[in-house]
Amino acid sequence: TQELLAGLSTQNRPSDQPARATKTPRTATGYTVGDRWNYQVVDKQRGEVVRNYTVRVDKLLPGGRWSTGINVIYDEHGRLVETSPANGDTRRYSPHALRWWPGMAVGDKREFEVELERLPQGGTSSLQKTSSDARVVAEETVSVPAGEFKVLRIEHKGSSRNVGSYGAGTFTHTIWYSPELRNAVAQEVRS
Repeated sequence: TQELLAGLSTQNRPSDQPARATKTPRTATGYTVGDRWNYQVVDKQRGEVVRNYTVRVDKLLPGGRWSTGINVIYDEHGRLVETSPANGDTRRYSPHALRWWPGMAVGDKREFEVELERLPQGGTSSLQKTSSDARVVAEETVSVPAGEFKVLRIEHKGSSRNVGSYGAGTFTHTIWYSPELRNAVAQEVRS
């Protein structure tokens, strides 16, 4: 399966306008209520846009975390921690979904161990463990529908397995992360 998440709203670009007299609340890492990123999910095998979605900072939470209006929680660095969609099937990532880390530079490497707990409403919970070797491969300029962005390309290579049931696989997850925007400009997942 291949997906490419692309497209990014310019709503959260730093402004060249002078600062207003009133201060907008923001996290220590710079997220502000109203920041938003618009994405397209593209099936690369068919060359079709599968869906569009928006990630928007709707609420600032203690500890620098923030949430969207659809019950999604991110940590202080914009990494996914929990989703609770309308169907009631909660997913919790510990410590967070595979993403980026503070202070990254080209050549940096990290190992990640992530647990994903699925808590279906009225069903049996399940656990998936993921291991990933990640490295910052390059500094690049990437072009998406919202424009061109200077990014760090992060490559995760790893495997995941279900605990207590059958199911395992390998994946590569490439992220084009913009330090200026504090979020991914594009991602590609192959599993």
